[in-house]
Amino acid sequence: MAAALDVLSGSYPGDPFLIPGPERPYVEELSSPSGRLKIGVALDSWAEVKLDPEIRDRVAETAKVLEGMGHIVEEIPAPFSASEFLDFLYPSGEDRRRVSGGHEPLSTAVPASSFLWGDAMI
Repeated sequence: MAAALDVLSGSYPGDPFLIPGPERPYVEELSSPSGRLKIGVALDSWAEVKLDPEIRDRVAETAKVLEGMGHIVEEIPAPFSASEFLDFLYPSGEDRRRVSGGHEPLSTAVPASSFLWGDAMI
């Protein structure tokens, strides 16, 4: 994944804004120590659908591995609802319809509950 980020990072012709590249390649970051991270883990669904138990279990297992690596891992509540996230991404309903081909996008398209948030996002 780090190699893919190295290839895809930065700006491309036609981008509406400049995205600075990393100070060094992401692949090099893999060999440098991260230090002790504080990582928040949300194990509840952030969307209006029930969280798949298998996804919840995998996130919990990942959290245990990270804790075993010496990181501080704490369970956190969802920092926002799915609709609040969509409101942030698409401030007007017109923006949502434009990017979704004229249809209102489903707020459950990405199960945000499968992400870990904190000093690092995995």
